[in-house]
Amino acid sequence: MAIDGTVFKTADTPANEHAFGRSSNQYGKGAYPQVRGVLLAECGSHAVVGLQLDRYDVSEVHGAHRLLSQVGANMLVLMDAGITSGGFLEHLRTQRAHGLGALEAGVWEPVSGQRRLSDGTVLAWIAPSRPTQAHYPVQQGVWVRIISYRLTDSRLGEVGQVYRLVTTLLNPRLAPALTLIALYHERWEVELVIDEIKTHERAQRKVLRSKTPQGVVQELYGLFLAHYAVRVMLARAAVEAGLDPDRLSFSEGLFQLTEVLDLALILEPEQSIEPLLRHLSHSIGLTVLPMRRLRINRREVKQIYNKYQPKKRDVPPPKPFEPGEQFLDFVEMLDPLAPVLIGETCA
Repeated sequence: MAIDGTVFKTADTPANEHAFGRSSNQYGKGAYPQVRGVLLAECGSHAVVGLQLDRYDVSEVHGAHRLLSQVGANMLVLMDAGITSGGFLEHLRTQRAHGLGALEAGVWEPVSGQRRLSDGTVLAWIAPSRPTQAHYPVQQGVWVRIISYRLTDSRLGEVGQVYRLVTTLLNPRLAPALTLIALYHERWEVELVIDEIKTHERAQRKVLRSKTPQGVVQELYGLFLAHYAVRVMLARAAVEAGLDPDRLSFSEGLFQLTEVLDLALILEPEQSIEPLLRHLSHSIGLTVLPMRRLRINRREVKQIYNKYQPKKRDVPPPKPFEPGEQFLDFVEMLDPLAPVLIGETCA
C-alpha cells in the first residue's frame, strides 16, 4: 500500500473559500480555494481504498494518520519523507502493519553504539516524541531499521548522494535490504494514481465544478469511486490475461467501460449483464502496454531561479534505459556507521 496527498482546486465561491481555504504568499491569495486529499492506494492494482478530505491548511500528515484505521495486519505501507515519523511508524505497528519510508537529511542519523545487522543496515531505537494537539495514539517509542545506499547512474539521481530508508521490518533475512530498496520505488505508483484521476479521468479540467462545500465533497468521492470501478475491471482483466495490472491502459479501460455503460442502458431488466462484462474484460485485455523502462530522473526545469539545472536546448536528452535493466543494477549499499567522507551529502 502507499499513502500520499494532493490538492484539488474548487470553484471560487465564498462558501468554498470559507470551508476549504486557499493558498497564499507574499503576493496575495491564490486564484482558487483548494481542498486537500490524502489517499491510501494499492500499488499493484492502483485501486484507491481510502480517502481523507481536509481544508487546504491541514497537513497531509493528519489525514495519513486517520487513514491508518483502514490498514490491516501484515500490510506494508509506503510513504514519502514528509509523512515518515516515529509516531506514524508506531501508529502503523498498533494496526499490526509495517512501514517503509524515506528519510530527510539529518533525521535519525546513525550514531556509535547502534547495532549493525548482517546486511549492512542499522537497528535504531526511536524514542517517543513530545505530545501534540493531533492526539495520535500514545507513543512509547519504536524499533526501526535504517538502510543507506547510493546510486551509480546519474540518470536515476545524484551520483554520490546518500539515500536513506527506514522500515519497521527488522529481520534482514525475511526482508533483505536490496529487496526493500527496490520495493520502495513502488511508492511512485500512487503518483500515477493521482495522474490518472486528475489528467485522464477529469480530462485535464483544472477546477472542480461544484460551487458548494457539500457538492465538492460529493464530486470528489464520485471521481474516486469511478476510478475504483475502472481499476477493478482492469484488475479482473489482468488476472484473466495473466498480466500485471499496470500493463493495461487506464485510458482504454475508462473508454471501454463508458461504451459498455451505454449498451447496458438498452438491456431489459431480466437480461443478464454477464455477457457484457465478459466482452468488457476481453476488450480491455487487448490493449497491452509495453514493459516499463526505468524512469529517468532528469532534474532540469525551464525556470531560471530553481534548485535544479536550467534546461538547455543544445544538450541532448539522456540515453534511455534498456528494457532489461533493473533499478538494483545501479544501487550501491553503504555502511551507515562508517565515517562520512568530507564532501559527502545525505538526503
